[in-house]
Amino acid sequence: MFHFIRYNSELACPSERYTLEIEMNENRVPDLGKYLVDWAVYLEALRQHYLLDEKDFIELARNLRIPVEGLFTGTPGDFVRRGWLNQDGVGFQGNPSFHPFRILPMASALNKCRMTLGPEFVLHSEKFDEYVEIIQRSLPNAEDMEAISSRAVLNNRIVELAILLEPLYWPRIVSSISRPFGITDEQRSRISAEYRNLVADLLKNLDASTWQEIHDNLRTHAAQIDRNDELYLLLRLSKRDIRAKLQGSIGHSLLIRQIAEVIRRGFEDVHNVNWPEEDVTFASWPEGTRTTWYGSERPLDNELASVPYLAKHFGFLTGSALRWYVEGKTEYFAIKHILPNPELLQIELVNLEGVFKGKNAHKFETWLEEDMNLQRFSMISFDMDVQENVKVMKIQVGLDHVIGFIAANKPDFEFNNFTLSELKEVAARLDEDKNIHGGPVSGNSIRNGDFVGVNCGSDFEKRYVELSDRGPRDLKGAEWGQALAIYATEFRDREDTNELRPFWREIQAACSARVAHYDYQKANMKFNLDTFELEKRSKVPSNT
Repeated sequence: MFHFIRYNSELACPSERYTLEIEMNENRVPDLGKYLVDWAVYLEALRQHYLLDEKDFIELARNLRIPVEGLFTGTPGDFVRRGWLNQDGVGFQGNPSFHPFRILPMASALNKCRMTLGPEFVLHSEKFDEYVEIIQRSLPNAEDMEAISSRAVLNNRIVELAILLEPLYWPRIVSSISRPFGITDEQRSRISAEYRNLVADLLKNLDASTWQEIHDNLRTHAAQIDRNDELYLLLRLSKRDIRAKLQGSIGHSLLIRQIAEVIRRGFEDVHNVNWPEEDVTFASWPEGTRTTWYGSERPLDNELASVPYLAKHFGFLTGSALRWYVEGKTEYFAIKHILPNPELLQIELVNLEGVFKGKNAHKFETWLEEDMNLQRFSMISFDMDVQENVKVMKIQVGLDHVIGFIAANKPDFEFNNFTLSELKEVAARLDEDKNIHGGPVSGNSIRNGDFVGVNCGSDFEKRYVELSDRGPRDLKGAEWGQALAIYATEFRDREDTNELRPFWREIQAACSARVAHYDYQKANMKFNLDTFELEKRSKVPSNT
């Protein structure tokens, strides 16, 4: 059978609601607001987010389930007057306008001011006076308000660096570039090169360890807003338009993580550092595990390699997860009877029709190589009574070209799955389903016939053709395959061993391919050259 891996993401984290808490002073996080003014010409040409007037900023906050007040004006303007929120421009009415990243300091300050009364307030209204006293005691004093103000200053400074970096790194995050009307690609390229040099000089003078601490806290803060780390990775690798429509805590968390990513990419470029990506929060990833899980240790830096892993992980993989090669029509139509639409299970069924023989063996090898290039499992059913089949399979197994499952039928499909008496019964029933000259055909000539010495499918076919009252030419193809599948469905176990027929284990293995882990099996398992059974490799890479 195919092998699976599990990753336990339910790791411990603080139970209380988390807010961005870093003990910083002005020397560690300098005021960068003057650069927003000095570099305004560059920002106007390169900025990837439009500034939002107060009304639109309030709407954005409400979409992210941030409890703001007002319709056209309200909480943002109030926070500007308090010094808790810095504005990024002035609208047509003289009202402040904001970069979407300013959601971080506003939401953080609101969270500090939040007073939550649980349902017991309604359920026990007789305690109203007691609740009033609790509220009065909880109201922030001057010292608390000063702490909120100090925290807001820090958060605004963090966001201002992200706003400065956004023109350079946001296109990498969304895989597209926005530019104002009237600016050509050549002009934008020239302006971007000048601006990149200015930003690099700024980052060189910032303390990387301080900003790594900020980046760590941003990731943790985002995870506390929404803990779906893998969902974030899926959304982060999705189209820009999909992300733009996200609301609620998922959208809020996504925005915070993307602020963190903009900062990370700037410091990685200039300081030659390597910080954890934004889906990494409380979990600890052993070396090599992210490659096994996502196709890369850094899936956000290797999007093309990671997308197929994420798609398969979430069940969105298109195309076939497994290509099942069978030797002939009998097995092909038996499988088609059990799985009439194998493509719905991401199974591609291929009838080899003698491709094992002679020069066609090279074609088979090419197919297996295609499977490996596409990380598609290969499943091969073949009869071991044909030496050419065994020879070809040993060559491919020796080359490590088969990642998946091998069903080596000994001696062939019929006798590997059915006893002689069962095959006689299936053939007899097949005859009885037919009419000759308007009358029924008896299956007794088969049930009572002499099949002594018959121990393979080809010999059984010859004897059947000799004994059958309906005078058939052969016993192959769709009818015979379907008849065998019908009998196997009625009697799932062999009559001699009372064990499940190998055919059913093959069906189970094929159906499991879409949720099995290709790289894990490739690294850890191999096939025995003599028995073709799956077994562990003697040397397994440590990172698996």
